[in-house]
Amino acid sequence: MAGLLDYLEGIGETGATLGTGLLSGVVGAPYGLYKGITSGQYGSPQAVRIAQEEAKKFMERNTYAPRGRVAQEVLGKAAQLMEQSKLPPIIPEAVALSSIPRQAYAAQAERKGMDLERAMEPVVRRTLERGGVGAGLLSDLAQGTTSQMAENVGRVKAIDVLFPGRTQSSLTSAEKSALTKYKKSLDVPAVMRRERLALEGGGNIVEPTPGESFRQGLGIDPTYLMNKYVVPVSSDWSGGGETITQAAGVPLARPVKKQAGTKYGLLEQNIEEGVGWASMPGAASSKTNNLNYYADLGDTVGVSSLLGQDSSNFSHHIAQGLIGQLPVLRPSKDATKLLDLTIQNKIVPKKLKDGTVVKTQPFKDFPGVTSENIYDIMSQGAKGYSAGDIRKAIAEEMSKAEFRDLGFPRWDTFTNLVNEPGAYTGASGGVMFKAKPGGEILTPSYQHGSYTAGIPTEGVLGGFRNAAGEIVTVPDDKIFRKTFDRLRSQGKTDANIRTSILKAHHGEQVDQQTIDGLLKYLGYIP
Repeated sequence: MAGLLDYLEGIGETGATLGTGLLSGVVGAPYGLYKGITSGQYGSPQAVRIAQEEAKKFMERNTYAPRGRVAQEVLGKAAQLMEQSKLPPIIPEAVALSSIPRQAYAAQAERKGMDLERAMEPVVRRTLERGGVGAGLLSDLAQGTTSQMAENVGRVKAIDVLFPGRTQSSLTSAEKSALTKYKKSLDVPAVMRRERLALEGGGNIVEPTPGESFRQGLGIDPTYLMNKYVVPVSSDWSGGGETITQAAGVPLARPVKKQAGTKYGLLEQNIEEGVGWASMPGAASSKTNNLNYYADLGDTVGVSSLLGQDSSNFSHHIAQGLIGQLPVLRPSKDATKLLDLTIQNKIVPKKLKDGTVVKTQPFKDFPGVTSENIYDIMSQGAKGYSAGDIRKAIAEEMSKAEFRDLGFPRWDTFTNLVNEPGAYTGASGGVMFKAKPGGEILTPSYQHGSYTAGIPTEGVLGGFRNAAGEIVTVPDDKIFRKTFDRLRSQGKTDANIRTSILKAHHGEQVDQQTIDGLLKYLGYIP
C-alpha cells in the first residue's frame, strides 16, 4: 500500500500538469483544516492558527521531484477528494495560487483563516466520516505528524483525563503505553466527540421513574430459614426505579428504564399481584417447576443470586443504552460496517440433545445496529435469534476495546450507570420470596422491557438483615453452602458452580451449620 512518501512523490509529478502551487493549495488547505478540526480546539483562535500553520508548512515543504510511482493514483484521489468535497469556490482560488508566492498565500490564509475554517469544516468533516479515498488521502497526509488532538480533549490534557493529577514522569511503562494508545484513539472524530461530551456534556441525567415505588425495609434474620429449602434465582445487576436520558454527557435517542434486577419483587405493583420474579416464558416456567419441586418437600424460599457484571447484557438496559448513543457519537460508516459484520459472523456454541456442542451463526441476517427497526429487533428478536440473544451480542461486541477505539460508546461506563451500586458476583439474598406450592407462571401487569413472564409467590420477604439492622446480601457459598461444598469436592470451580446454578435445578435444606455461617458473616456472633 502506498504510504505518505509515495503520495508526496506522486503529488510532485502531478505538479507537472497542475502546477505545484495549485496542488499544494488544493491539498494543503484542506490538510491544514483537517489538522485544525482534529486539534480538539475547533472554533477557537488556536484551531485557526493550527490550520494555518499546518497548511503553510505543507506547502513550504512540498517542492516535489517527479518519481512517477503513484502520481496517477494521487491525482485520481485528489480529483475524487475535490469531487466529494464539492468546493467549486476553492478551485479557481487554487488555480490563482499557482502564481502566488507561498508566503503570500500563507498571509492570505492567515487573514481569512476563520472564514475558511467555517466554510470548509462541514465538508472536511463529512469527507472524514464518509471514509473512502477522500478521507484516506487526508488521513494518510497526516501520518507521521503529531496531532494536537492527541494531546488534549478540549481544553483538558489527555494525561489528566486518563490519569488525573499524575505527571508523565510518574507513569509506569504500562501506563505510558495506555496513554499513547488513548492519544492515538483521539484522532478518531467519534472518539473525540465521546470524550469531550464526557468532560463537557453535563454528565448523567438519571431521574426517578414516575409511578414506580418499592417496598422499603423488608428483611429477615438468618434463623428464619432454619430447616427451610432455599432455591437460587439468578439475577443480573441492574438497578430499578430510575430512567436514564443522558449518559456521560451523551443524550440517548430513547430513555432507558432501569427495571429492577433484584428489586423487581419489591415493586408494589408486583407485591399486590403475587409476582416474585420474572424472566422469559421458558426460563420462568423452568424456575417455577424448580421451586414447585422443593415446595412439595416443605417450606421453600426463592433466593436472589447475582451473576457476573456482564449479566445485564442480556436484558434491554445495556444494548438500548449503547444503541441510543450512536446518533450523537456518529461512528464512521466503515466502523459501523465492521461492527455489523462482527455481529453477523459471531460464533455461538449450541449444545444439542445428545450433548454435542456445535458452532452456529444465528445473527448472519442481522440488518445492523443502525437499522430502522433496531429497537423492535432488540425487543422482539427475529428469525433465528431471540431478543435477549441479539441484545447480548450487541453489548458484548461493543464492549471490546477495538470498537471503543472506533468511537462507539464505552460499555463499562453505561453498565456501571445501569447496575446497582455495591453489586458483586455471587451476591445472594438481596431479595427473597416464599415459593407458592403448585405455582404457575403469571403475566404481570407491570411491563418489563426484557421479561414478560412472572414467577408466583406467597409473599416477599426482602433481604438479609445484619446485626446493625441493615438490609444486605451474603456470598452465594454461604447460603448455598451444601451445593458449593458438593460441587467443589468434584473439582468444580466457583465459576462452574454458578453456571450450573443458572442452568440447572438446584436447591437445599438449610441446616444449623449454614445458619451459624450466616450469623457469623452478618455480625450476630463473633
